[in-house]
Amino acid sequence: MIGVALKTQQAALDLDVSFTLQNEVTALAGPSGAGKSSVLRLVAGLGRPSDARIDIEGQHWTQHHWPRPEARNVSLMFQGHHLFAHMSVSANLAYGVRRAAAPLSTDQRADIIATLGIGAILHRMPAQLSGGEKQRVALARALMPGPRLVMMDEPLSALDPDLRRATIGLLRRLQAQLAIPFLVVSHDWHDITRLADRVIYLQHGRVDYAGDVTTAMHRLHGVPPATQLMGRIEAGYFHAVFGAEELRIEGFAAHGDQARALVHVAADDIMLSLHPPSGLSACASVRAGITAINEAEGGFAHVHLTAGAHQLLSRITLGSVARLDLKVGMSVHALFKAAALARNTAY
Repeated sequence: MIGVALKTQQAALDLDVSFTLQNEVTALAGPSGAGKSSVLRLVAGLGRPSDARIDIEGQHWTQHHWPRPEARNVSLMFQGHHLFAHMSVSANLAYGVRRAAAPLSTDQRADIIATLGIGAILHRMPAQLSGGEKQRVALARALMPGPRLVMMDEPLSALDPDLRRATIGLLRRLQAQLAIPFLVVSHDWHDITRLADRVIYLQHGRVDYAGDVTTAMHRLHGVPPATQLMGRIEAGYFHAVFGAEELRIEGFAAHGDQARALVHVAADDIMLSLHPPSGLSACASVRAGITAINEAEGGFAHVHLTAGAHQLLSRITLGSVARLDLKVGMSVHALFKAAALARNTAY
């Protein structure tokens, strides 16, 4: 775990934040001017706060002991990539490795090159690269020194929808592979829901919320909470295991086969039935037990369910709760809308 506490006074920003980072993807969100990029720069050592404490792997950095950027072993990937124009891709990657105290092994670096698909462009110069290629090279350069923390400033903002979805999958796979914290600045909540495990939301230089993404969406934007399902895509179907059952949902052919796929399921897209589905277009279902029923705004209820190791959330009307006579402890069938799931997939 990494602990961060920063205070600084800038021309248009009074920053006073404190938060922790785990070995997961954390999104740093908030309106323009809230202090997101300032936090990244300070953690990277590209500025000096008036008061600070950063705890990272047994080291303690304060405003009185503020290591230089090159001594921190953290990586910051800027929005503009900042590749060395006079160096080839291969030389750009080697630069950070040469200066690192404990870079990734040769095999690990080869895995990153393969994962990011940049093996065929190692001889090129940055001017010969597309925007997407520059972004992948910059990401590889940030990872290869073996950092204890990877920070990225709007890494998805300049990408088209297809490349954006693929990059989200790459970031999640790389974070799981390296098992280090990723801190990613983003203003796009659709990206955040597919990429991040947690979100830190800044407002006027303060932490307004820190926690899971779906609660943040509900609290900050009124979007009903949601469920994330981890599974795989094979032959056009999404597969997820729920204890002894396996959910199998069609409509994923456009995604291709994926050994790991994360599907974001809005609470409105999970229907409940007392009986197995029959004669419905949304016929993918699993048995689930009701663990809680909470009244929500606008005549709705949030029904919390457990199916195997998965926690599900369904948003239905209070009238439906009454008609089905739903109670905690009951077993029901949770039905999934295939089209909605296929639109909200990352891998």
